[in-house]
Amino acid sequence: MDLHQEKINRIARQLQERTSTTPLTLKKKAVSHQVPRPHDKKYTDEKLDISDLDQIIAIDLEQRICIAEPGVTFSEVVKATLPQVLCLIP
Repeated sequence: MDLHQEKINRIARQLQERTSTTPLTLKKKAVSHQVPRPHDKKYTDEKLDISDLDQIIAIDLEQRICIAEPGVTFSEVVKATLPQVLCLIP
């Protein structure tokens, strides 16, 4: 089983085994660009850890697409796809 599928299975298992009905927020690697508000529930909610979803899954040269997990940074996508010349230059 590939690494991406293992990550998806882990997240699905977390959701299936969850017994709480409290709100759920995502735990990501990205830095928040917002100033924290006092008593903001997202800081006390139960977290679903998706911080390891940070890989490029595939680059399809024929269709000129890149499939990436949600935590991949824009600079990582550019670095991986720019040498492949995925865009058309008019």
